[in-house]
Amino acid sequence: MKKLLLIAFMFLGLNSYCQIDSTYYFNSKIIIDNYSKSRITPEDLYDIANEVNDSIGIIVPYELALAQGLLETGLGSAGVGRTKNNPFSINSRKGYRVYTSVKDGVRAYYYLMARRYLSCRTQEQLLVKFVNCNRRRYASYIHYEKKLRKQINYFQRLIAKKNDD
Repeated sequence: MKKLLLIAFMFLGLNSYCQIDSTYYFNSKIIIDNYSKSRITPEDLYDIANEVNDSIGIIVPYELALAQGLLETGLGSAGVGRTKNNPFSINSRKGYRVYTSVKDGVRAYYYLMARRYLSCRTQEQLLVKFVNCNRRRYASYIHYEKKLRKQINYFQRLIAKKNDD
């Protein structure tokens, strides 16, 4: 059914709501440029966001991705972000996942967010209660949502300041 709807939207020219424009790249670059140790690049975010959007039809917000990446591993510069190329600390029953590159770690996060979180909730809903479609929390830290909101607000101020210059 999803494929049929996507084809219908594309045929009718109504898929513009699913477009990722250059602001996705430029705004993520403004944020990442403030973190010299970041192993996540704006090019990777932009490319993977388009890949996931083309595949699933869901846009993972760069602000959410960068806020989580910063809180989890300092944008890949610490902990499993550095040792396992896992900038979002994606875990399984066997422990933290290991990726061959940071880009693969970012890709895994984007697909996880699109399929298990953003397919049933908006970013705004996640920032109130960060649970997946099965109502399982993303992080055990009780104030996780508050920290994400604070980080996203900071990012928005950075972008606004840069655009005012």
